[in-house]
Amino acid sequence: MDTVTAGCKINLGLRITGIRDNGYHEINSLFWPLPEPHDTLELDLASAPGIYVQCEAYEVCPTHNTLTKAYEALAQRVPHLPGVNIILHKGIPSGSGLGGGSSDAAALLQWLNARISQPLDAQELARIAMKVGADIPFFLQPFPCCVRGIGEIMEPVVNTEFSGMHLVLVCPSQHSSTPQAYADYDATIASTTVGQNSLTKSASKANGFSPVTAAPIPDLHNDLEAVVFSRYPQLAELKATLLRFGAKVAMSGSGSAIFALFMPKDGVKACNASSILRKKNYRVYTHVL
Repeated sequence: MDTVTAGCKINLGLRITGIRDNGYHEINSLFWPLPEPHDTLELDLASAPGIYVQCEAYEVCPTHNTLTKAYEALAQRVPHLPGVNIILHKGIPSGSGLGGGSSDAAALLQWLNARISQPLDAQELARIAMKVGADIPFFLQPFPCCVRGIGEIMEPVVNTEFSGMHLVLVCPSQHSSTPQAYADYDATIASTTVGQNSLTKSASKANGFSPVTAAPIPDLHNDLEAVVFSRYPQLAELKATLLRFGAKVAMSGSGSAIFALFMPKDGVKACNASSILRKKNYRVYTHVL
């Protein structure tokens, strides 16, 4: 049995720039990979085709999840794909906006791809990943990327303005639903005359991946914050608490995780903030970007 670690990501800013004919939202965001929190997958080849998943986080593991979808998508492309048994240990909170399910699916695709007689190249594996979920291709090669479209346009970036900053990532107990967040956002936009014209309608685009580029870095504003905070006022209170430490603060993705960025010289402030929040029983993770 093999053990694989699947890290997470945060969205350093999230702008919703359009909506496609198929209902998918186009975004502009900076995805930043983090090693913690992480999920752990115990993987073992099975004697028969198919996938079996156990997860300690659920009394009964959902039969249709990102892992089963990833396996089915790869099986459509690869004849005689071997079966796999998985024990999933959740460390990334569900409904946190940290991409745990996508990261798990990417880890499984890479593990299986390494065990077939003719492994797929990176582009083909990414195309399969995109069929399962828009964030999954990012986790196949996780490094900071400006992400546009529905997630299929990834532009790797280096030496951003965030490099060297202290990150305090806080994971509240609230579970924030991504579909609900986008539905609330759409309803809010539709209720205003200005908003009705603010999202560009466009046809679905073919998958494509941009080369390394000096992509523009989006600001930390998250278009989903207002609607998520309206459902969960305690998240707005958490953001206000972090702001009092003098940090730049925002929600990651569709929530509920909130992060604070401190300047490189403000490591002591970051430590103080994380210490106080841990005493309030929050799950807190610290990193240097």
